[in-house]
Amino acid sequence: MELSAHYQKISELTERLSVLSDHLELEEKQERLEEVKLELENPDVWSNPEKAQSLGKERVQLDNLCETFSKSNSILSDAKELLEMAESENDVDTVNGLLTDLDKTENLISKYEFERMFSGEMDRNSAYLDIQSGSGGTEAQDWAEMILRMYLRWGDKHNFNVKLMEVSAGDVAGIKSATIHFDGEYAFGWLRSEIGIHRLVRKSPYNANGKRHTSFSSVFVSPEIKLGKAKVPLIITNHTYDVVGSMFPQKEMGGGSGLKYAASSIIYLSKRKEKDGTEVVGNIIHCKNYKSRLTKENKVVDVRLTYDKGLDRYYGLLDLALKHNIFKQVSTRIELPDGSKTFGKTINNDPTKYFTKEILEQLDEVCTKEFKYGETEDNDTETSQDD
Repeated sequence: MELSAHYQKISELTERLSVLSDHLELEEKQERLEEVKLELENPDVWSNPEKAQSLGKERVQLDNLCETFSKSNSILSDAKELLEMAESENDVDTVNGLLTDLDKTENLISKYEFERMFSGEMDRNSAYLDIQSGSGGTEAQDWAEMILRMYLRWGDKHNFNVKLMEVSAGDVAGIKSATIHFDGEYAFGWLRSEIGIHRLVRKSPYNANGKRHTSFSSVFVSPEIKLGKAKVPLIITNHTYDVVGSMFPQKEMGGGSGLKYAASSIIYLSKRKEKDGTEVVGNIIHCKNYKSRLTKENKVVDVRLTYDKGLDRYYGLLDLALKHNIFKQVSTRIELPDGSKTFGKTINNDPTKYFTKEILEQLDEVCTKEFKYGETEDNDTETSQDD
């Protein structure tokens, strides 16, 4: 039997696995796995469900990684010896079985090599892609529509769940703007390099003289992030009036109208002071979604921002739970899903106890229905046949 190619394959896979182990800092991850296991064995860790959940998730990820590399190393370490034995005994079945194991190992190595290309923190996430036609009227709008069709086909070809969230038709042809949602692993990793200005030079089909025309469209890509899981919630603001604090602003800054037209989202912010007795301890920020390509417009959310703790992630959840009957108001108390009753103030004072993982998942679902495009609220009424 001629097995030189198989020996070469074993050597190549061993080298690739070694490079990956160094890149992924496998030894450090094995040490971290032991630390996580010790932390989870401590009974006190379960007093903080959020930390315990995070440690459990980290343990699963590290376990899978370390076990995969351990098995792959074991297969490659034994492969050369097994191949030599099979060659001396002319054992074709053993060779075929070994080649099957090598193919599986190669697929695993290729998977981790692929993931190494997308090592950014958000690369694994789903993504939103915004297209905005540039100046140039119909020419630019036609070019923007070409780009839209290209990304829709690309998403289908790569097996992403593609949804056209919003599209604004052009005056004569093409589109002015559009937003696409790509749902699937590594969507943002694939698409982030598309951010920028896209240019087309062609003989214009809209010019009777057939002159050459240059068209521009901008593309912006953002990762999909669930704010409840984000470590640092962030609001980026800009303003269109020259005096931000004026009650009745009149004069707009230069480019103010352009901001209103070009912005993907416009959120109107106002505030009221949050007091503990007579002491001001923070602010309640009133956020009205005036314009958005991602969520339903004119929705309002209040956010508590205190000077000592920052953003309060649980503020407003009690009202939302009551609105959607996750909790029920019974006289002056709140009835929980398990039938027990307590006061609203008690829930707000210890939110981690009452807003469990199951409750937060239910709230996530109702938030999707209330704020996301294309969703309907549970209490929407259907039109009867008599109407």
